[in-house]
Amino acid sequence: MNDVFVVTALIDMYSKCGCLDNAYQVSEKMPQRDVVAWNSMAGDVLPLAGADDEIMDSTTSGANASSSVSANNIEVDISTKTKSLRSAVWKEFSRTINESGERLASVIKDCLLKWNIDRKLFSITLDNCSTNDIMVTKLIEWLLEKDALVCNGKFFQVRCAAHILNLVVQDGVKEISDVIDKIRESIKYIKASPARCEIFDRAVRHVKVTCEKKLCLDVPTRWNSTFLMLDVALQYKEAFGRFEELDRHYHFRPTKDEWKKATIIHNSLKVFYDATNVISAVKCPTSNIFFKEFCEIKLEIEKMCSSSDI
Repeated sequence: MNDVFVVTALIDMYSKCGCLDNAYQVSEKMPQRDVVAWNSMAGDVLPLAGADDEIMDSTTSGANASSSVSANNIEVDISTKTKSLRSAVWKEFSRTINESGERLASVIKDCLLKWNIDRKLFSITLDNCSTNDIMVTKLIEWLLEKDALVCNGKFFQVRCAAHILNLVVQDGVKEISDVIDKIRESIKYIKASPARCEIFDRAVRHVKVTCEKKLCLDVPTRWNSTFLMLDVALQYKEAFGRFEELDRHYHFRPTKDEWKKATIIHNSLKVFYDATNVISAVKCPTSNIFFKEFCEIKLEIEKMCSSSDI
């Protein structure tokens, strides 16, 4: 039980099988727990033990003393040990976040003092993260004591533009997931075996598609990979139709209207993709160029809202 990685994997396995008592026993024997371990326990144990969204967001207090859930067709009685595990997980997870935020604040303080810019700092750009929020709170308290913030720190924390853009696109992609799912399943089906890949290559030759790029699967949680998947798949749309004729087991081909919708989605995502590449640059400042990109995105969103094709 000295390997944190192995123990975390065991807790994950037991939780997904519904064996919460086993997960509790393993967790009790852990000599130390890192952020990954607590993330795994919070993600696997809390929902299975009956923690709802409100509990996950705030606290586990006030939970019922006993309940019953079903996991993998196994009826699990939530015992006192399991309730204790849920409470301990959330308590320690919250403590880990707080300590991480305080450690980050301490490191940044040291850097600011070393570089002698602690009285010259106007703002800091971060994404949405509980650890970052705690870190910023600590930094603001420290800088306010030195009277070193403009407008009492009102504009100190600036949200990452690329992260905000990612959240916007993720919400939008969810609304049009039906078409994307069909294309994703089509590519999965083709790439599942060498024989199907050969049949698809034959279909490509039959319809004389000249694209040299290979079909690629996306990572559903990363919309930029979804854009790249669509970018290639659209060039092979005629080949998918021919593939359906050559493989009688293939039933995922998008319809003509769905391909049209996919084209519109792709063209819209390209605006977001190009903007993300611009504002995510690492070798030059981007604070002076993101506004233009966001204006173009706003115009594209307005165009999509007024379109009858989506």
